[in-house]
Amino acid sequence: VQTSSTQIYHSKSGNPTQSARMVLVNVNVGLLGHVDSGKTSLARQLSTEISTASLDKDPQSQARGITLDLGFTAFRVGETQVTLVDCPGHASLIRTVLGGARIMDAMVLVIDATKGFQTQTAECLVIGELVTDCAVVALNKSDLLRNPGDLDKLQRRIRKTLQSTRFSGCPIVPTSARSMETAYGIDALRETILGLVDGAVQDRLSSSEAGTDDNKTSSTFLFLVDHCFALKGKGTIATGTVLRGRVQVGDTIERPGELSSGIATFYKVKSIQSFHKPVYSAVIGDRIGMNIPQLDPNGMERGLLTSCGATKTSRRVVIYAQSIRFYQDSIRSRTRFHINVGHRTTMGTIQFFLDYLDCPGSLDKSSLSIREVESLSEFSVNACHADDQTEVDSSWSKIEHRYLTGHNKDGKSHCVQTLALLLLDEPIPMYVGELVVLARLDMDHAGRSCRLALSGVICEIDPMNLKFFRWKEKIGRVERILEEEDSKVAIVRSLFKKESDFIRFLGHTVIVTRRGEKRDDSNIQDEKVEHDQEEPCEKSGQGNYSGKDNAVMVASGVIDSTFGKSGKVKVRLTDPNGMTFRELGTNAAVHLRYRKFAAPSSLSGELSRT
Repeated sequence: VQTSSTQIYHSKSGNPTQSARMVLVNVNVGLLGHVDSGKTSLARQLSTEISTASLDKDPQSQARGITLDLGFTAFRVGETQVTLVDCPGHASLIRTVLGGARIMDAMVLVIDATKGFQTQTAECLVIGELVTDCAVVALNKSDLLRNPGDLDKLQRRIRKTLQSTRFSGCPIVPTSARSMETAYGIDALRETILGLVDGAVQDRLSSSEAGTDDNKTSSTFLFLVDHCFALKGKGTIATGTVLRGRVQVGDTIERPGELSSGIATFYKVKSIQSFHKPVYSAVIGDRIGMNIPQLDPNGMERGLLTSCGATKTSRRVVIYAQSIRFYQDSIRSRTRFHINVGHRTTMGTIQFFLDYLDCPGSLDKSSLSIREVESLSEFSVNACHADDQTEVDSSWSKIEHRYLTGHNKDGKSHCVQTLALLLLDEPIPMYVGELVVLARLDMDHAGRSCRLALSGVICEIDPMNLKFFRWKEKIGRVERILEEEDSKVAIVRSLFKKESDFIRFLGHTVIVTRRGEKRDDSNIQDEKVEHDQEEPCEKSGQGNYSGKDNAVMVASGVIDSTFGKSGKVKVRLTDPNGMTFRELGTNAAVHLRYRKFAAPSSLSGELSRT
């Protein structure tokens, strides 16, 4: 749960008074649901503090009768302040919902009791799973149900639907928020929200008093701006939520520059308010408005304000990838998606890959002039080895990540996570650890298909040294065994074509298998082989891989020399057990595994050009 620091209120003269202290722990709770389910009415009934951007004050929202932008209200109970984030429910405004979800510690999923689960209800549920573990269902408009038994049936259906999500068993509270006179269930909902976060709030208060909250002392300040406007006599006001670090009156902050200009601008914070009350400082989780006179409100509607150098603006970013299970289509490399980062959404292309250096004890990736990474044609959890598939929690996010098992040169296994390189159409300021969501917003939002395809957290920005390859495998057949070589050498055909430059493969490791049995090649070591443009091949087998034959590894060997001019080669067995080709028989198969690098005109070339 995100918490606030000790807020120092100003006296009437405008100076901070050390005696007027109030410790407030702020949590941000999102109100999500289908359009016209009553989210704004619930926010009005729950709240005691109203911000300048709340309750559909926008004239267009009032004219259309729906929420068009994020709204912020709050209520306080003791030392806890709950900020309610009222999100739009219309399908076309999902970009706004994704931006607002970045700050949520818990979710209230609002369901119209007269209609049950609807299309956007399901989509909001998916978004909630990406950002929080805490949720409560508000069955709004419950007073409109005609039969008393209908409410119980609806609750049973909702519990059954939630069983397959991380919100299984979450509280369900019937409510009605049509008017002050007929409202009911509001106090119960308020108490349920407080109960969801009570334990975490107490932990944060304890750490705050002990001075052990590392987030407070973080030198990196990140502020997600959701509204920016000019106020007569004051200058520009930027309202939003502190994502990381701390800010106080008089600090110098940065607005990250766009890649086209490459220029960041710096401003000084003149004053800070939290729900119309002056405060001296704010920390992670706080909902505040900052008075920044020099900031141009017309040039910044939404985005980030940070401490100096906290972000990097780029079109290239690498994320730890996790598919969203409700997305029905396959997710293939080179596919175009709508990519959401913070409050920004742009088009971009995705390329999945594995980085065998992305594991504990590996070399420093930034020190390498070229990083050779394995290109994947599509994202699929089936790519994981069944015996080694593991799910772990990321230190940046609670998103579950799939890992693949590979092998170091010493034969020890390690975890290699599925990564994705995103090539954005326009540059966006980003920071490591930020949530990224990929979607197909061009799909029919009225259909039953989930538009959200993939999520992940940023692990690297602006990678410049990636070189993509794919594993390839060729299978040759033993044609003749050379008895004069103690049956250790055999002539092998079908590994190379006549015109291939197979001389470069001399000394390359191969494995020899029998047909009709399962193969195990985990002990084959990694080797380096030179390559050229015509035959861009390098390494032999690294880790477990599937072959074209259902065979078992019997012996290892190397390509010893060429034989004639028809593409045949001599293979010498180097098996420590002394296995010979005579024991294997002439039906043995010789497997050659190598790496083929991307041609300059493919994604690797596109990356180097951009």
